[in-house]
Amino acid sequence: KSLAVQARTVLQGGPEIDALDAAISAAEGRTVEINAVLEQALAAQRAGRLAGGADSAAALFQRALATDPGSGIARKGLDEIAAALAQRAQEAIRARRWGAAEGALNDIERLRPGYAGVPELRAQLAKGRDAERIEAEQLVLKGEEQLAAGQLTTPPEANARASFEAVLRRDRANPRALAGRGRHRHPGPARHRGGPVGPRVTAAG
Repeated sequence: KSLAVQARTVLQGGPEIDALDAAISAAEGRTVEINAVLEQALAAQRAGRLAGGADSAAALFQRALATDPGSGIARKGLDEIAAALAQRAQEAIRARRWGAAEGALNDIERLRPGYAGVPELRAQLAKGRDAERIEAEQLVLKGEEQLAAGQLTTPPEANARASFEAVLRRDRANPRALAGRGRHRHPGPARHRGGPVGPRVTAAG
C-alpha cells in the first residue's frame, strides 16, 4: 500500500491510482478473511472436529483454499485431517464399530480422493464385517439347538437366551435371533417323553 501512496503523491491522483488502491484494499481484505478462517480451522482441528459440518476443520480449510488455492497451511491441514481420519477408521475397525469406520473412510475420500491408505482399510472393514456375520450365524444356530434341547436359561452362559442376546447386542435387527428370543420367552407346551397323554380311564366296578 505504501507504493500506492507514493504513486498518488507523484502522479497526484487519477483513475489508475484509484484502481490500484481498490485492488490493494481488496487483497488486504481477502488476506484478513483467509487468516480468520485458517484460525477457526486450526481451532476446530485441535478440538477434534475434523469433518462432518460447516464448522469442521475440513470444511474451513476447504473454504480457505477456495479463496486462496495456494494456501500451504490449508493443504497441510487437510493432509493431517486425512491421516487422523485414517487412524480413527483403524481404531473403529478394531473396536468392531463398522458404521464409524465407514463414515471416517467416506470423509477421507471426499477430502482426499485416492488417499493411499483407504483401499487397505476398506479391505479390513469388509473382512471384519464378514467375520462378525459368520460368528452371528454360528451363534444363532447354537441358540436354536439349545432351544430345541430345552436349554432355555441354563446352564449359565451356555443357553438359548445367552446365545440369542449375544447376537442381538451386535445386530439388534437380526431376524433369526429375534425369532429365537421370542420362542424362548414364549415356549410351546411341554412334551412328555413318553408321548401324548390321553384321557384317564377308570376301571368299571
